[in-house]
Amino acid sequence: MVARAPIALTPYLFVVRLILFLVFVPAGIQSLSMIDFTGQEAAGIRRLAEPPQTTPSFVDDTVTPSSLNVRQDDEDYRARALYRGALQLENAGWSSPVLLAWIGTLIQLVGGALLLPGLFCRVWGFGLCVVLVATFVLNSWPLLANASWSMLQMESTQFNQIASQLALFGLALGMVICSGGNFGLDRLIFGGNSRAPVEFEPENEEE
Repeated sequence: MVARAPIALTPYLFVVRLILFLVFVPAGIQSLSMIDFTGQEAAGIRRLAEPPQTTPSFVDDTVTPSSLNVRQDDEDYRARALYRGALQLENAGWSSPVLLAWIGTLIQLVGGALLLPGLFCRVWGFGLCVVLVATFVLNSWPLLANASWSMLQMESTQFNQIASQLALFGLALGMVICSGGNFGLDRLIFGGNSRAPVEFEPENEEE
């Protein structure tokens, strides 16, 4: 018997790549956009975006009228949207939150874009899986805990958020397991024997 399962999955894997492209590229672009933060969130993001200088200063710290003209913590602050995720990472106790936020954004933007032509699908699929797991732990895990692990007790927006994250994780995991199929640059560049039929020989029966 001859099985051509890898070739049969190629249209499905292309649709998966298209979905991940349409979801994560706009998400990465949105994370790079500049938005206004207010209140305590603005104060925390200002602290992350403008860390205090640790180098010694030999300037006299005498209070002058000009030194009184400082920004207050309740002022609005304009920064990239990814700093909201960095603030969540910091509140969760993760180290280097700004660096992790940038890495996650680049994985979404670059990885999502390269999944469409099918280049390094397993690498970018794994990266998106990591990003989705981190997002789930930060945003959806507390919702599940508050709802006593019953998704039926949640609001529709919360339920849709968790369901979409789980669905996207499944699609990204499919890239890790199956790669991008035959319609992609991985196939053209690295080749492979996915078109070769897989033969299953019957077991020899003893006479």
